Amino acid sequence: MPNANAWRRLMLAAAGLAAVEAGCQLEPPDPLLFGDLQIVPILASQHVAVPLPIDGARVRVERAVRETVLDTLVPFPPQASAVTIRLRVGLKASSERLAVTVELVGGNQVYFTGSGQVDVAAGPGPPATPQITLTYVGPGANIRTLRIMPRDSLLAFSDALTLRLDARDAQGAPVTGFPVEWSSDDPQLSVSTGVVIAPARRVTVRIRAEIPNGIKDSTSLRFIPVPAALLLISGAGQTGQGASTLPIPFAVEVRAADQLPVAGVTVRFRALSTAASVRDSVVVTGANGQAATIMLLGRTATGVISFEASVPKVAPVVITAVAQ
Repeated sequence: MPNANAWRRLMLAAAGLAAVEAGCQLEPPDPLLFGDLQIVPILASQHVAVPLPIDGARVRVERAVRETVLDTLVPFPPQASAVTIRLRVGLKASSERLAVTVELVGGNQVYFTGSGQVDVAAGPGPPATPQITLTYVGPGANIRTLRIMPRDSLLAFSDALTLRLDARDAQGAPVTGFPVEWSSDDPQLSVSTGVVIAPARRVTVRIRAEIPNGIKDSTSLRFIPVPAALLLISGAGQTGQGASTLPIPFAVEVRAADQLPVAGVTVRFRALSTAASVRDSVVVTGANGQAATIMLLGRTATGVISFEASVPKVAPVVITAVAQ
């Protein structure tokens, strides 16, 4: 029985003999080649402001036969929308078309993914640099509509408002537990958590919410000073018949501590007698800070009838009319 080395020499000799008989010539295997693979992963939404706990980009390179050529993790800045990745890969020929998959990962969560075919050549020369579009596949990727609630609100100075999101999928079912980026067009206003503290400034700002798949919404917030005084504008001292409408409206103006009018304040009107009433019991002040209503005298109204306008934490205004 020949030893292992002798047996190997015998088999090689037999293989060479078979090749000669077949008219073939055995060639040594090609030396291992290397090429530069260069790609530019780019997010489908060019600017995704949502902060995500991304550890890096996992790049998998495979041949058509599902042979893994490379599987590695490379840096990908969290706030970047595109980076250039260049890797050295082994080739079996002077040029190969390889399948490349890129995943932006954080822990065990895949946030973005994309794939494409890349031609890689050995030797000198600049490599091709195709773009690979990355689509968001993380939590909330199925959201199709997004709405900030409440809509177009008024806040008095120093008041707090917690904004919430109504997110729905394609079937209209609610979606929860997804990352969101809050922002404002006022650089002095912090809304990073969705909680707004009204500044002591008479301004209107736009609040925006954006999720990683590019869907966004916005709403407006107007900040108004705290009402400090309620002033009578018109309506006092009128005389009318029972079952009639007094011709001059009961009008008041809401002012702040700076003596300027305050818009968006709810004023409540009422008659202080059961024999009278007002047309509108709740009126919101306009841009001039004023609110008004019509006073109605009942059929049984006689003598002096009182009416009141009030705003929380402000002294009310009371006027009288005479019913004949």
